[in-house]
Formats: sequence, structure tokens, C-alpha cells
Amino acid sequence: MKINLEGQTYLARTELTGKAFDAFKALGLRPPSQVEVVPPV
Repeated sequence: MKINLEGQTYLARTELTGKAFDAFKALGLRPPSQVEVVPPV
């Protein structure tokens, strides 16, 4: 979900469910942050 706050856009994600965290771990990847800043286009 995109959130606009004071002129800045953020992308908010839900928590990982089920085996999603295990899949990232097995691939040696870090799961994405739950909230991150969207750079201006």
C-alpha cells in the first residue's frame, strides 16, 4: 500500500506469512522492509 505523508511517499507491506521467511532464508536473501521510502520519479 502506498502512503503519502508530508509530501513523501512510502510503501508499506504486510508481515511475511507461512513459509515466506524460510524461502528468503534458503535463498540467502533478506526479506524486504515493511516500510520503505519511494524515490521521486
